[in-house]
Amino acid sequence: MISKIENFKNEKLKEFMLSVMHNKEIEEPFKKHPGSIQIHHNWISGLLQHTYEVVRICELCGELFPELDKDLTISGAILHDIGKIKEVEVTTRIKGTKKGQLKGHIVQGALMVSAMLEKSNLDDETKDKLLHIILSHHGTKENGSPKEPMTAEAFAVYLADLMSSQLSHIIEFIKENRELTKDEFMYHYQSKRNILLK
Repeated sequence: MISKIENFKNEKLKEFMLSVMHNKEIEEPFKKHPGSIQIHHNWISGLLQHTYEVVRICELCGELFPELDKDLTISGAILHDIGKIKEVEVTTRIKGTKKGQLKGHIVQGALMVSAMLEKSNLDDETKDKLLHIILSHHGTKENGSPKEPMTAEAFAVYLADLMSSQLSHIIEFIKENRELTKDEFMYHYQSKRNILLK
């Protein structure tokens, strides 16, 4: 992620993002944390893999849609799930923390980033747009977003997050169930459809 940030043209955003990623309370957990408890990337370092996928999809979005603020989009992609380092913990299993259960990773992430933004020299509009990406990255209120995307950059991160999480989940579902049955299809309860296994 550091190499992505070092390519930023926005020097103030680069300085802020490097300070976040070099923060000892974030740097180590970010590398080792699962991406979720159960649905997607639910393994050690799953958060890092998921974040990398979201960043790469957002980079492609930036190439296809040059109107996007690329530095802001990549910053949002890197930080969108940062709250998971406080929402999820690994003991004998992957489980939610007490704070994670009570607040959720979107609110936790927004609180963490907001506190760090207060110490930055970024302008208020950039701060607000970055927090908006975090607060809206689940896309709809029904899916847990306190806000729905209202900027092109927020839409890019939401759709990239959705693609990474859903494709990872379906691919793992196929891998796990392919050897369990001779049937060609298995019903996937989350998406409410049959999935071809063979």
